[in-house]
Amino acid sequence: MAARSREEAILEEAFAGISRVAEVIACLPAKDSLRAFDAAERSYRKTAQDLGYAESQARGWAASLIVRLRAEVAALVEARVGELNDVA
Repeated sequence: MAARSREEAILEEAFAGISRVAEVIACLPAKDSLRAFDAAERSYRKTAQDLGYAESQARGWAASLIVRLRAEVAALVEARVGELNDVA
């Protein structure tokens, strides 16, 4: 039971860190952000696998995090574009 709690805590930390990752990706040029999303997904998947999750579970978990990450990046970029339009 204690091992499961440790695993869940690590996965929760990854989820909590999405906002920080989104901030970084939102500042990148589009061509680099695509590579950053791929790298983030691989990292999330590897973390889950290292914790003992099966490949299919790790892929599913990583995919759900990437959906959230992409949404946060899109919101940040949209907000920045709106700020630029307000200045212009």
